[in-house]
Amino acid sequence: PLRRFQNTAGHPALAQAVRIVRGQKDTALEAADYQVSPVQRADFIDHLERAHEWLSDDELSAFGDLEPAELADALETSRVGDAAFVEAILEGGDDAIANSDDIAITIARQLLPLMERNEAEDQAVAAIEEAQGSRIGRALFAVYGTQVSPDATLTLRFSDGIVKGYPYNGSVAPYRTTFFGLYARNTEFDNEYPFNLPQVWMDRKDRIDMNKAVDLVSTNDIIGGNSGSPLVNTDLEVVGLVFDGNIEMLPNRYVYRGDVPRSVSVHVDAIMEALKKIYDADRIVAELTSSGE
Repeated sequence: PLRRFQNTAGHPALAQAVRIVRGQKDTALEAADYQVSPVQRADFIDHLERAHEWLSDDELSAFGDLEPAELADALETSRVGDAAFVEAILEGGDDAIANSDDIAITIARQLLPLMERNEAEDQAVAAIEEAQGSRIGRALFAVYGTQVSPDATLTLRFSDGIVKGYPYNGSVAPYRTTFFGLYARNTEFDNEYPFNLPQVWMDRKDRIDMNKAVDLVSTNDIIGGNSGSPLVNTDLEVVGLVFDGNIEMLPNRYVYRGDVPRSVSVHVDAIMEALKKIYDADRIVAELTSSGE
């Protein structure tokens, strides 16, 4: 969780301040004219709220003592979006950066060493995983020869699988979820994270066909980098887009099992319902449903 939360959380001011602390003059000057969108602000606040659930106060001390929303407000006073300020502080060198009281730069001075430490630790673990992965690969080929699929190499390929539920906590997880379930979860958890929905989804829920599928699971073998891949049926019709896997799927990176591990895809019905009835994306709907003639 350290690397996940000890970072700029996608906030343009903190990302810019990190560039300044690193002395990246050209990129800092190019990025000086940034804007913080409402989505970026909301994501930043959500990031810090979740960080407080996982990390200690000491591990989050780089962000100071302000509450997440208060810090988001405070970052609006930062001058790192002013090209003249950026140029002046970079011309001043290490002393100017070390003595700056700009809130974004103050945070970046403490955050950057943590980011670099976490990245170094991750790279060390990745090197070990790569070495062990090579050993596993050699072992698989020694036993199965050319009957085993090659590692992911960015080449186009099909992974066969079937749509199927799986045992889950003494019960059974169904092969799909529906809009009934989506809105039920939202209601049962009082529209709070992680089951909160954008207001437009609340305002337009009466338009939605609640029987339509949202997500579905299948036994397809996936790995990091497969997100966004099309899920097609035996007629080569797109029926979903891969975006995740259940937690039991992680060991499939090394040894494939099809009993409980599942890939998770968003169903094409959910995509079309959202485009038509939530976002009024008529042009995109027409393009997706066109015969191409």
